Amino acid sequence: MIPKKQPTYQDLTKLMFTNGNPKTDKNLKIESLKKYWIKRLNLAPASISGFNTCASASKGCREACLYDYTKHFKRMIKYLKGSMPSNYHLTFSRNEANDFQTTQVLKAGGNVAVVFRKELPATYKGFKVIDGDLHDLRFLDDKNVVVGLKEKLTLNSKGKLDRDNSGFVVDLK
Repeated sequence: MIPKKQPTYQDLTKLMFTNGNPKTDKNLKIESLKKYWIKRLNLAPASISGFNTCASASKGCREACLYDYTKHFKRMIKYLKGSMPSNYHLTFSRNEANDFQTTQVLKAGGNVAVVFRKELPATYKGFKVIDGDLHDLRFLDDKNVVVGLKEKLTLNSKGKLDRDNSGFVVDLK
């Protein structure tokens, strides 16, 4: 048995990457975004690590978790009221359990990320939808928009790629 040791700074820096991930490397395809340094820190989702770092995570978002958004409604409202640092940005994330709060955030002037089944609509709940899959620099988005994301298949409990059936993904049919 190998004894556990306190991680060193060098150990922790191995967890942070500048490139090599399709999710963040897509930002490099847009010339005007190359001026931003994008660092990502890979953490294991609750389903793997056994520790949930997002108290507002729903079943659907836990299974599809990649994005850096918040489902903490009170924190989002605090942000919208200007009670956060000026260099801090939040985008609220819709899931199958917070649709009412999603509408409240949009009405208050905030941005909300919504995952759609197939195509992105032009509007959702009367608000403009932008293509959130183009880049991940949410602080560059227009204000008061829906950040539309297309569903990505995730592994189901049997280890097979599958679509979401929890209600996390909006199916406009």
